[in-house]
Amino acid sequence: MKPCTSILQIPSLIIACGCAALLPLHVVQAQANDTAPSDQETEIKASATVPGFGVLKDPSGECRVTTKGDKLSIAIPPGVHVFDAESGVMNAPRILQEKQGDFTAEVTVSEEPLPPEAASNNDRGPFEGAGLLLMVSPETYIRLERAQVRAQHDDGLVLASYPSWELRLESKPLRYGSSRDGVFEVGKTISDMPVSFRITRRGNTVSGAYRAKDGEWHELDPLVVQLPEKVSIGVAASSNVVTPTTASFTRFSIRPADAAPAPAKTE
Repeated sequence: MKPCTSILQIPSLIIACGCAALLPLHVVQAQANDTAPSDQETEIKASATVPGFGVLKDPSGECRVTTKGDKLSIAIPPGVHVFDAESGVMNAPRILQEKQGDFTAEVTVSEEPLPPEAASNNDRGPFEGAGLLLMVSPETYIRLERAQVRAQHDDGLVLASYPSWELRLESKPLRYGSSRDGVFEVGKTISDMPVSFRITRRGNTVSGAYRAKDGEWHELDPLVVQLPEKVSIGVAASSNVVTPTTASFTRFSIRPADAAPAPAKTE
């Protein structure tokens, strides 16, 4: 994970953050997508299949993953749980499944807000992230997530959350996540406002989009990268702060790239 750098411009806040998300592809196609979710909270052990999501990998063995209904939650304890291909630290939890051909993956994410006094456990700035992860190999991945950072402002330190759209190709950072793509919130405190992400793969072109709450979708610049027929896709969370955090995922789905999304469930 590259150091997070921030550029504050009035009236807009520009933040650039490079955080690698790389992991082995030792996952198998989830076989339980048609299993009805349970309303009871269930703890998922490492290497187990999470119904509707994929296979859990928790290299540190320190994170707690649970499901309840269609919600999956990842609780990360204090410490460094990150995807950092450049330094070889790839110990953040993720749930992935293999997918062949073109597809669209979508998820809604909510995170515990980064606390104002957040401090990191390494030489990077405080960072938390959660969202979608498309993995080709330990060297090549695409990541679209809600990033939370602490940045310096003229009035002091502020917190910000924004959509982070990243590409690593053979361990080279071809695109860093940045608040130039948009900002969800910025201020002395931020909320756990739910946001949604969408990744669509068509051949060697990958497009991304995000929206806050149930607002309009905002398209991101498409990425063109040589991809194999089969990739891994799913959700992931990471953190390097000294306080625990939890990210929750709902409405996760994978469908053919040109298919319309399923109607949203009504409460």
